[in-house]
Amino acid sequence: MAHAYESLPDADTIYALTGAGHVRAAAATAIAFLACHPIGAKGDDCMWGPYREALLEAGALRVLLEAALAPTEDDNCRKVIEKAAAVGVMYLCTVVGSCSLQPQQHHFVITLSYRSTSGLVLMYLERSIPTN
Repeated sequence: MAHAYESLPDADTIYALTGAGHVRAAAATAIAFLACHPIGAKGDDCMWGPYREALLEAGALRVLLEAALAPTEDDNCRKVIEKAAAVGVMYLCTVVGSCSLQPQQHHFVITLSYRSTSGLVLMYLERSIPTN
């Protein structure tokens, strides 16, 4: 799934996809679900997910952030994309470590946190970046 979603254009051309909000919402949600921990996991077991490393190698972190920051005509789609991206980033950062994010990725996370109006998105993103 991450490979299929990665085939979308890079940030330079993603603005052409403003009408594809529903596609990006579905794909971002699927990536976030794959980044999740096993169903029923509790406590420290939530820090592991069976597909996280493969998703990172496929570029899912970049794809989620770019999808969330691309303009979307439909406000409801934008909210779904932002939430799915924030959840996916939170889960993926348990592997990559927030201190290991590339500067552009940090910039994307901060930009998304300022742009979003959802408290949940802010909460998920807060768990993705270092606090000290």
